[in-house]
Amino acid sequence: MEKIELKESKRKISFDIKEDKEFKVYPSCLENVSIKQEIRLNFIASNTKSKIVFKCLTKENVDLSLTFKLFATKENIEEVEAYLEVEILTLFDNSIRIEPFLEIPQKDIKFEHKVSIGSINKDWLVYLMSKGLTEREATNLITQNYLKF
Repeated sequence: MEKIELKESKRKISFDIKEDKEFKVYPSCLENVSIKQEIRLNFIASNTKSKIVFKCLTKENVDLSLTFKLFATKENIEEVEAYLEVEILTLFDNSIRIEPFLEIPQKDIKFEHKVSIGSINKDWLVYLMSKGLTEREATNLITQNYLKF
């Protein structure tokens, strides 16, 4: 699995995909940061599969703008599959924008994506607090389990 680290200073990250590859985007927790970044996967070989996963917890003062571009520029590429999964759990009102950009020039190319952005389920908090945890302890337990992937 290849790691992609989000940084304030780096605006674009590109990869040419020649073989099956899996990516994990870091960091898994953001606080007091502004990141605008583009991640590009260019498929240049047939019979390749790729998966990119970004699972993140955002705390206070986060401005996050990510563009994921998945495309195939070479002609006659066949049987290419790519899956993009983005899950963001936010603890505060933050500015979050996720743009999946999928360019599919041929029939044999299959690109899929899933993006979800949400906050902690209040029912979970109430349940854990009814078992004796404080709100802070319940929040910590939920976020720690969320980040395990």
